[in-house]
Amino acid sequence: MGRRIKEFHAFYDVGDDEAQIDSFDRKLNEEILALAKAEPGAVWIGYDEEAPTYLRAAVKNENIVIAFRKSMSDAAKKALAENGKRHSGNLRRGNAKAND
Repeated sequence: MGRRIKEFHAFYDVGDDEAQIDSFDRKLNEEILALAKAEPGAVWIGYDEEAPTYLRAAVKNENIVIAFRKSMSDAAKKALAENGKRHSGNLRRGNAKAND
């Protein structure tokens, strides 16, 4: 069985003070619901009865942080791989590989 896709879409109208979020990601949905309990005025929640794992919410801008990361360079990927090989003995199932 394959992994489930965690998907969310965020929409923001220029000049608006909130972001619209449509989410199928369970962890993100739990965080939005927790924020709604802690600060009811910061979140508006709308559900779709036909899709129980789907959450539609509007969240105030001051309660959202979106971070973007740069891709790893080839040198950084190579260094990470070498580090993993060096410390493979620490892995639970990597002991046979470490003894080679």
